[in-house]
Amino acid sequence: MSGTEEDDDDVPWDDDEPMDEAPPWVDEAPPIELDDIADKPQRSPIFWDGKTTMPDTPWLVKRLLPEVGTALLSGQWGMLKTFTLLDLAASLITGNPFAGYRVVRKGGVLVFAAEGAYELPKRIKGLKSCGKLPDEPQPICWQDSCPPLLSKGAIDELMHVAMQVQQQMQKDYGVQLALIAIDTVASAANFKDENSSAEGQAMMNVLAELARRMKCCVIGVDHFGKAVETGTRGASSKEAAADAVLALIGDRVVTGKVSNCRMAVRKLRGGPTGAEIRYTARELDLGTDRDGDPVTTMTIEWQTDATPKADESKFKRWSKALQPLRKALLAVLPEHGSVVRPYGAEGPEVRAVDKEVLRREFYSIAIVDSDTKEQEAEAKKKALNRALSGASSGELVGIREVNGLTLVWLTAPEDGASTTGEN
Repeated sequence: MSGTEEDDDDVPWDDDEPMDEAPPWVDEAPPIELDDIADKPQRSPIFWDGKTTMPDTPWLVKRLLPEVGTALLSGQWGMLKTFTLLDLAASLITGNPFAGYRVVRKGGVLVFAAEGAYELPKRIKGLKSCGKLPDEPQPICWQDSCPPLLSKGAIDELMHVAMQVQQQMQKDYGVQLALIAIDTVASAANFKDENSSAEGQAMMNVLAELARRMKCCVIGVDHFGKAVETGTRGASSKEAAADAVLALIGDRVVTGKVSNCRMAVRKLRGGPTGAEIRYTARELDLGTDRDGDPVTTMTIEWQTDATPKADESKFKRWSKALQPLRKALLAVLPEHGSVVRPYGAEGPEVRAVDKEVLRREFYSIAIVDSDTKEQEAEAKKKALNRALSGASSGELVGIREVNGLTLVWLTAPEDGASTTGEN
């Protein structure tokens, strides 16, 4: 025991008697008046059961992404994360469904491209070439860097850029920012320890504050770890803090070829999870470079009930302008074509021909109007490049550089495609 009988006698009350006054060593607290409390502002309102209406969940994309909040678009390497992000951007700008989900709020898009910013113009051009975006300028912009998300003052730097973009979009397009993307958060965060829960939470706090101030959705593009089942790489606090997590998963072999690709709704506050939407990549031909070689990119093709079958697509047609190309291919493939695997050992076999061989045959078939030999050669060169661009965009031919040669092949059996010498 710590006390004695003498100590107990000094206590100013009896345990068996009620205490009439506070002990002398306790300062008397000032009286609390309810009017004083009412005058002080509250940080957040108090909601009472029975006196509060249940609002509808505000969505950016119905049952997929919140109108205001944070999301992660995570996936393995090679699962077309940035292409998926840009496909989402096109849907938000046009109002067309994204992966079969309805867009609720249209608006502009700002991308902080901490990786691969130089590819964005080509990929956006691809979205226009396949009809996902109109040809004229659209309310999408990007910065080829991002303030380190864990640095002091990061939110102020992000807000400075976002507010400038918001004002310009309202002035030029009459829309507000609907989405801000960080691609990728691993490059932008400047982690000291990517597995630190505290650093992961701090980064997500920055994204959440940006979303709150700009009243939009902020999405971070991120990588999966080595074990797919563990989800987003690094600290679990990132996924825990996000309002939505979309996971891009599939089967990938050592050569880099991917298959069985799908986007899974891994987490969603206020909505169902577990849904998977399958997708593939379609190569797009954007014309030619200064050497006359094809310039290509890709676009996402979602496998939803609303997706037309390939044979029913408007791209599956050999127009009159493309017929010389088809005739040239059918002429040279049996004799000069070789059976190759243009996408690696795990890819399909096709009978392909060197573009230079095809060029000579095409020139002998094509008819152009010209006054001189030089003009004729230039006109035929442009005609071939236009034909290859149109046929590739329509998935009628495949074009790929393999071992220093540009190979061309027919893609469909009904068009004469074959892996043998017979056509």
